[in-house]
Amino acid sequence: MKIIEWNINQRASKETEIKDWVIEEIKKTEADIIVLTEFKKTEKWKEKLSKLSGYYKFNNSIEEEHGNEILIAIKKDYSLIEKKEIFNDGMGDFLQIKVVCCGKEYTIIGYRSRILVDGYKEDKTANAEFKKKQFENLNKYLQELPDDENVIVVGDFNFTGNYVKENETDYPIAEGYSIKSPQFNENASCKWSFVHHNKSRVAIDFAICKNVYVKDTHYSWDYLDRIDKKPEDWKSECKGTPDHAMLVLEVK
Repeated sequence: MKIIEWNINQRASKETEIKDWVIEEIKKTEADIIVLTEFKKTEKWKEKLSKLSGYYKFNNSIEEEHGNEILIAIKKDYSLIEKKEIFNDGMGDFLQIKVVCCGKEYTIIGYRSRILVDGYKEDKTANAEFKKKQFENLNKYLQELPDDENVIVVGDFNFTGNYVKENETDYPIAEGYSIKSPQFNENASCKWSFVHHNKSRVAIDFAICKNVYVKDTHYSWDYLDRIDKKPEDWKSECKGTPDHAMLVLEVK
């Protein structure tokens, strides 16, 4: 099973339509499950996503004026059991579905940790605490899921998996779960998914899993060939032009 997660950088804008080439790049992956973060419903969003004709699409029903959403698409070979949304600023952007593939049930969660936009540059401490609280709430939720559930959380956490691993007392992960990130994959050619204005590189897109075997994780920057950019230099200032790598997981 191939899963991709991609922050498509709509930045909560109802006026920023998904670009056609973004849909084309998604189709090229032939992923079984697609998770889009920083997705936003626009006037033509259904028309745009209709090009993913081989997929069932599920999105947040939230009508929040300012805020990002999650979209999950699954191949029509899969069966949906349930869909669950959580609208809570203390949780982050959250959408969960449970699907059946080849007789096996999977709980798939698309996630993005929110940031304090107004105070992002002025108060890094407040932002760190805000993200930490969201992560704590997510872990509490994960801990309450049944022990035998096959769980895959993919998203933009706005901090690195390494930070969780090295600060276990501050950012504990739910018991029984593990972090899967190209950052920890020795065979990954690229170890970062986002580049800051100061050119620092971070691996903020990763997966949290339980009871599943992840054969491979890597970041794909292939879409930059379209705009003649290099991953180490890329920081998009244009809404609707993705500024993250795709996170790709191969699950067995």
